[in-house]
Formats: sequence, structure tokens, C-alpha cells
Amino acid sequence: MSAFSNAAKATIDAFVTPVWVVEAERADLVWANRSALTLFAAATLEDLLSRERLRGANAFLSAELGRLVPGARLESEFRVLQPGFELLVTCTFTGIEADSGQKCVLVEAHADRNAPASLRAPEFEQRLQSRDRMASIGTLTAGVVHGINNPLSYVIANLEYVKRLLAPGAARLEPKALSELGDVLDDSLDGAERVRSIVSDLGSFSRPLDARVVAVDLERATERALSVAANEIRHRARVVREYSRIPAALGTEAKLAQVILNVLINSAHSIEVGAVDRNTITVRTRLDAHDRPTLEIEDTGCGIAKENLSRVFDPFFTTKPVGVGTGLGLSIAHRIVRELEGEIQLDSVHGSGTRVLLSLPAAPVSAAALPVLESVPPLSIDRFRARILVIDDEPAILRAFRRVLYAHEVVLATSGLEAMSKLAESRRFDVIFCDVMMPEMSGVEVYQQISERYPGQEHQLVFMTGGAFAEPAAHFIESVDNPKLKKPFAGSSLRALVAALSRRVAR
Repeated sequence: MSAFSNAAKATIDAFVTPVWVVEAERADLVWANRSALTLFAAATLEDLLSRERLRGANAFLSAELGRLVPGARLESEFRVLQPGFELLVTCTFTGIEADSGQKCVLVEAHADRNAPASLRAPEFEQRLQSRDRMASIGTLTAGVVHGINNPLSYVIANLEYVKRLLAPGAARLEPKALSELGDVLDDSLDGAERVRSIVSDLGSFSRPLDARVVAVDLERATERALSVAANEIRHRARVVREYSRIPAALGTEAKLAQVILNVLINSAHSIEVGAVDRNTITVRTRLDAHDRPTLEIEDTGCGIAKENLSRVFDPFFTTKPVGVGTGLGLSIAHRIVRELEGEIQLDSVHGSGTRVLLSLPAAPVSAAALPVLESVPPLSIDRFRARILVIDDEPAILRAFRRVLYAHEVVLATSGLEAMSKLAESRRFDVIFCDVMMPEMSGVEVYQQISERYPGQEHQLVFMTGGAFAEPAAHFIESVDNPKLKKPFAGSSLRALVAALSRRVAR
């Protein structure tokens, strides 16, 4: 079992689909996940490949797997015996090489169409991509923390300075001090905006993947990936941008950003820390020979040895030290691009650098842009005084709402239950702001309760989100037409949204 790193074992163990690894020549079990043990009703790893539980497996393994070189694949069907029934399972066998250099075979089991959903291939792909996405974010955590802590440091220092100047008993501010106070607040707002941007870009990778295929701006997706990977790159190379005006690509922004991030991480890790002035990572957009939107990522790193070029897209193949990464990055990238009917190519010269080309179908003009969880209507000049209910379990956010919306009547509730009590007293609000993630009663549950008790009032609800919420909630929020307000938000956006919704009520 020592042939595989702990990171690889943990990755396999997290899959919903049954997955296991065997040593190629003798078919000895190396590792298996819990789903595999459950599928074959096995109590232990050693018990997994017994003839009683996997009919014909041992004979197949001994006859076929020894000739599976790394990267090669084949499929076969088996009947899994369970108490009272048999399940037809298609297994995909992929030759891989373990960290120790040992030749192994990765086995993925996909049940037939009548099998439980947890065993179907799409579920496996989703979990695989999610696992890799979070592993990439884990790799970049230190850099992201650094990027946030820098502006946060002077924001906190500046606010403490302002608090001291305005403290009771402090000397009256001179014109010069008032002028400096404006500069201090400008710097603080700039720092807060930098933090907001980093968190927003990070959220595009960490939230559940949206499977809808829409028009994606490759430049925008690349900039988001560069923002998240910035600290990983900045000590190794300069980023050179050569963007061209090209049509949007047909794809899913979160998945494409994941592909780009994986490639950028590989490029950064191929360059030693230091000598930034001698190394570059170039991102370039253009049309290929078939007029497809194409992104090139080219680095001046160490390159890839010729004998490894044919294996770069194999699962778990990596030239990084044991314990660094999972070897899934380029394999996942290949899967994602292939499912989007695109093409990913890699050219490399050992010692001279690597170039990755990502080409995708062009999106039709009618394709909808990827919706962002923030819909703020244009500013209205109406002076309508609105009755507003704000529901959030964070008291400081409630106080901020009251300050920003001082021209309106604002009622605050720290929970969904308290909000329902306020609605019972008043029954009518012009606008209802509600956080999605709250204990006891979520924003979705608040919406449903309002819909049942006060029909029509649910249309005035605005969902507020910090970007992290469960997938069922995400699907529900996308299915309704209610406005969405993404945290953090500017006071001007908040006032504009209230004005527009209040105007709609006034009609």
C-alpha cells in the first residue's frame, strides 16, 4: 500500500463511484475506496477481489492487466453478486504508474442504467472534478491568505486611526486633518475592494459547479484564475497578457476556470522561485485554424521530458515530489474540455518550457451569458419611502443596512423565525432582504414560508449570499426570478435596488 501517496489514497477514498487500484502484474490490491467495499459487500480491502464477490475478475486481471502500460485503457463487464440480486458493472481499466514507479491499474466501476444514481458515471465525474478543484484551492491557500492580509492590515490600521480621531474628547479636527481623513477612507475602501475581488474570484472555484453550457469570456475566466494563483506566480515569473478580441467560447465558466487554474499552477511549479526577471508565463487569446476561440498558456519553465509527454493527461501521473498534488490536474482538464467538445494540446521541450492550447467551440450569438449572483437594476430617482425587512444572522450587517437605507423604514430580524413574526405583525413589506445561509431556517425556507402564508409577498424577496451555500439551495435560487445580491455590496447598489423594487410596488 505504500506505492501510493496519502494524497492519492484520500482522493480515491472520496469518490462516490467505486474505484480501486491493483498492481498490474500480480493483480494484488493496492487501494480501494469505501464505495468499492460497499459495492462488493467486502469487509476488508484484501477481501475485495475474491471470486465470490466479483465473478471472473481474478481470471481477467491475471490475463489482461499485465499488458496495460501507463496510459492504456480497456473495458470489461462483470456481474457483482449481492444478497438477492446481481448487478451488471462495466469497469474501465487504466494503466498508471504509482509514486514508487510501480505499474498499477486504476479501476473505475460504472453500473448499468438501472443502478443507483451514486454509481453512475456523471456522478463520478462531478466528484472527481470537485475533489481536484478543492485540492487546487488548498495548494493556493497560503497565497490567497497573503493577498487578503496585505490590504486588510492597512484597512484595520486606518479604521483604528479614524476611530481615535473621532473619539469623545478628541481635539477638533483641523482642515488638514479633515483632508487626510478623506485619504484614509479612500485607502480603506480600496483595500476592502481588493479583498472583495479576491474572495469573489476564489468563490468562483469553490462553489458547486454549474453544469449549464453558456457563453464564456475566456479573458474573464483567465483573469479570475490569475487572481487566485497570483501569489504562486509572482515569485517565479512575470505574467504577460496578449489578449485579442475573440468570440465567447461555449462552455461553463467555473469548469473552464478550473482548467485554466490547473494549467497555471503547473506552469508556476515548473519554474524555480527567484529570477522573476528571466521567466514569463504568457496568456494569449486568438482564433485557431478552425476559427475556434483559443487560449494559449506558455511558460519558460523546465518543460516535460519526451518520454513523459504521452502520459501528461493520465490520471494520477505527476512528476512532482510525493505528497505534492494528486496528479489529477491535467487529467481533469482533459475530461472537462472533451465533454465541452473542445480540444486541449500540449507542446513542450525539456529545459525550454511548455505551451498549452485550449480550443473550444464558439458560442452562438444568442447564447446567454453566465448569470452572476448579483442583479442590481438601474438607479431610480423616485423618492418613495419603502418599508424594508432585512433578515440576517449577522448583527453588524443588519446595522449596516439601517445606516445605508436611512431614508426608508427598516425592520431588522436576526433569524427566519423572527422574520415570520415580523411579517405576521405587518403582513406587508415593499422589499425583503434575506440571507441564504442561516441556522434554524434558511433563506429558501423563508421564501417557501412567505409563499404559503402571504402569497405574492415572496416576489419582493431579495436573496443575499456570500457565495457559499449547498447545491440544492443554489438550484432553487437559480429557478426563481427574485433578485440576488452578492456580498459584499456597495451602499449605492443597495439603494438602487431598493429604489427599483419600491417603484415596482408603487405602481
